[in-house]
Amino acid sequence: MGEAQKEAEAVEKEKAEGARNFEVFLRQVNGGSFVQELSDELYKLNQVLVQHAGQVGKAKGELTVTFKFDHQSGGQVDLNTELKTKTPKAKRARSVFWVTLGGNLSDSPPQQEKLLFRDVSAKQGPARDVAPDVPRAARSV
Repeated sequence: MGEAQKEAEAVEKEKAEGARNFEVFLRQVNGGSFVQELSDELYKLNQVLVQHAGQVGKAKGELTVTFKFDHQSGGQVDLNTELKTKTPKAKRARSVFWVTLGGNLSDSPPQQEKLLFRDVSAKQGPARDVAPDVPRAARSV
C-alpha cells in the first residue's frame, strides 16, 4: 500500500468519524476555562433563584450559552462564546399619577384641593379633655 493511499484512507476515516461527544468540545473551548465560567454562572444563578424563591415562593431564571462560529478558508474556525443569565426582577411598587392641564405628571389629582397644614409644634396651651363629664345613656333607633 502506497503512502498516498494510506493518506486517503486516513482522510476517509476522519470524515466518517461521526459526531464527537459535546462534552469533549466544551472542555476544549477557551483552553478549558469556559467550562469553569459556565459552572460559576450556573451556581450564581441558582443562588439568586433560591433567595428569590424564599422571598416570594417561586423563581424562574435562564442561562443562555451562545457559540458563534466563523469558518475561514483552510479549515480554521474562530469561535466566540457568550453567556447570558436572566434572573427574576425585584417587584417594584406601583405609582399613580395624573396628567395636569399643562401636560405634566402630578402625584395629586388636579381637581383635588390642597390641604393646608399648620405647624402644631408651638405651645398652644394645656391639652384638654373633650369627652363629657356626665355619661349619656344609649339611645335606640
